[in-house]
Amino acid sequence: MKIKEFFKNIFSKMPKSQDKKLRNKNALKHGSYAIAITAIVVAVAVAVNVLLAILSTRVNLEIDLSASKASTLSAENVEFLKGVDRDVKVTVCASKDDYIGGYLDYYVAQAKFGATDATGQYYSQTIKLLEKYEVANNHIKVTFIDPQTPEFSEVIKEYQKSNLNYGDMIVEATHTVEGKDVKRSSIVTFEDVYRITESEYASYGDTNKVTGNFLETALTSAIFKVTSTETKNAVIIGTHCSLTTTEYFASILGLNNFNVSYVNDVVIGNISDDADLIIIAA
Repeated sequence: MKIKEFFKNIFSKMPKSQDKKLRNKNALKHGSYAIAITAIVVAVAVAVNVLLAILSTRVNLEIDLSASKASTLSAENVEFLKGVDRDVKVTVCASKDDYIGGYLDYYVAQAKFGATDATGQYYSQTIKLLEKYEVANNHIKVTFIDPQTPEFSEVIKEYQKSNLNYGDMIVEATHTVEGKDVKRSSIVTFEDVYRITESEYASYGDTNKVTGNFLETALTSAIFKVTSTETKNAVIIGTHCSLTTTEYFASILGLNNFNVSYVNDVVIGNISDDADLIIIAA
């Protein structure tokens, strides 16, 4: 007799109640396995989510697939940021919601520059890059504060003369000098971060456009400035160049923690021994 027929005969001779009990037992067994597997899968999923949440505050888990890597910090910048060894506070003069296509764009278009980031891509890029600054170094903290809130009035008490506007950023770091805490700060303005291109049809009511984002250059320069332990002195000899040229050099040097002085005499006399850098702008 074949094995299959043998077992078939045995089960056919079992009482129906016993056969039903066996089927229920098997069903219960398989059901228990299913519940156990489901519980394990859920537990693993929860663990992975918790792990990713923890890692996201320490490691950049986002992959930038854009051709220009517009939302990725440059390798040189990341290397510099990793070396920052003191706390840096970046306060953005806007709420996070208002920054992307909200009141900020209205303010820039109506009250400040007559310009707009129509697609919101440059404002969104700034938000993503700011998040990566925090990931690059735990010493760097970014806070968004709506200028129309009482909290903001407390924050800017010491910056009343800075003429802060919507979208500007306050960068601060504290140093200990001769046993006393000394705060160094730098203001990154909207103009420092964005390129604004004038419209050819402005006379017909068309607005200017935000066409570039220089957040990395502006913010990292400010971080360098407030975390540096000493200030260098630069002298610009601008006798034979335009004022615009010397102002350009001065602005770049100022962002990189230089005190700038000018020599515009036709005949150059003595230059102070305190000068660390001399620029001959011709």
